Amino acid sequence: MLPIDQVQLHFNPATLAGLNVILGLVMFGIALDLRWPTFALLQVPQRGWCWRRWATTSSFRP
Repeated sequence: MLPIDQVQLHFNPATLAGLNVILGLVMFGIALDLRWPTFALLQVPQRGWCWRRWATTSSFRP
C-alpha cells in the first residue's frame, strides 16, 4: 500500500457544503458545453465502421 492511500481528509459540514456547491457549478458548466452529437460517441460502432468516415461527417464537432 502506498503512503498516498493512507491519507484521510476530514471536512467540517460547512466546508463540505461549500465543496458540494463548487462541484455542482463545475458539473453544470460542463453540462452546458455538451451537445447531442457528443452522445454519438457513446454508441457502439456498427459493422463496417470507419474512423476516417466518422471524423469527416458534418455532425462531428470536436
